[in-house]
Amino acid sequence: MELFYRKIGEGKPLIILHGLYGSSDNWLPIGKMLADTFSVYIPDLRNHGKSPHSEIHNYQVISEDICNFIEKNKLKNPSIIGHSMGGKAAVFFAKYFPELSRKIIVADISPFPYILSENSIEHYYILSSLKKINLFRCNKYADIENELLIYFEDERLRNFLLKNVKKEPDGTMKWLINLPVLSNSLPEIFKGLSYSEKIKTPFLFVKGELSNYISKQDEMNIPNVFSDYHFEIISNAGHWLHAEEPEKFVSIVKRFLIS
Repeated sequence: MELFYRKIGEGKPLIILHGLYGSSDNWLPIGKMLADTFSVYIPDLRNHGKSPHSEIHNYQVISEDICNFIEKNKLKNPSIIGHSMGGKAAVFFAKYFPELSRKIIVADISPFPYILSENSIEHYYILSSLKKINLFRCNKYADIENELLIYFEDERLRNFLLKNVKKEPDGTMKWLINLPVLSNSLPEIFKGLSYSEKIKTPFLFVKGELSNYISKQDEMNIPNVFSDYHFEIISNAGHWLHAEEPEKFVSIVKRFLIS
């Protein structure tokens, strides 16, 4: 699959992988902050943004997409940042293609499976709610905002989800994300490495202090799977640590990748 992407900056290659419901647009501010040091490539993952939709959404095919992306753009030994679902994708990429990346940064996601947790239940709710919104009744973005308000109190979440709607030239609205496939694929998205895996690629795990996406048990299990890893916590930040504390996040990223 050929992914849509944005590129900024000059230097050693760095790929940024967004999370569920995200796109390359979400990471442009961070990309610009890193563009003084790296050639930053920010693709839209399959079933997101401007990239093609597919009936298959799992980390095997996403890893193959990333591999094809690296080969097509002739990237030599790129580093990778992945947030949330993109972080799990980066973990599986290191498993399937260990020779293709230099260093990997995982932003606020566990490399291990989520069985049934507060976080997984939230995503089932988000996708089921979005599927209830009838875009044919909406003629403008304000109409969709009103629909989102029915299901989501958090203004930041509403604004984030609204970015997944595009107004077509004929005035109709359409989802940029593949809602049916992502909804059916949540069990795949929640998967992670087994505790018997052995990953040698250098990893940095960055956790938001206020986030529960990486548990204490996860922290204890990381050394058993990753032979070369670092762990950082960004204070006063939640799951959206890169948006809440961008300067701290970029400083940690540069320190790890340049060393």
